[in-house]
Amino acid sequence: GIRCIHCADVPIQQRAAATAYFPSRLKGLYQAAQNIGTTHFRKSCPNIPAEQQELSKTAFQVNGKRATAGHGGKKYWADSAASLGVIETEAGLRFSTMS
Repeated sequence: GIRCIHCADVPIQQRAAATAYFPSRLKGLYQAAQNIGTTHFRKSCPNIPAEQQELSKTAFQVNGKRATAGHGGKKYWADSAASLGVIETEAGLRFSTMS
């Protein structure tokens, strides 16, 4: 899964909203990262340092407008994870045991 590094040691009951996502398919990684970025990092994480939180609010802006990278969509995220050895299994995403 994908989780907030700043909330990793916080007990589950005390964590803010959207601290972790567990997509079951490679193509779900992109949306999980988008969700944690927009919901948790920008709005609800009480543990993220202030300077990092401010950076997350402005990192994708150019001249005050939302910028896009021109790539990095679902296919890019899925292909990148697969190239690192992440595979889809019946139990969800796992790192391959084969090297």
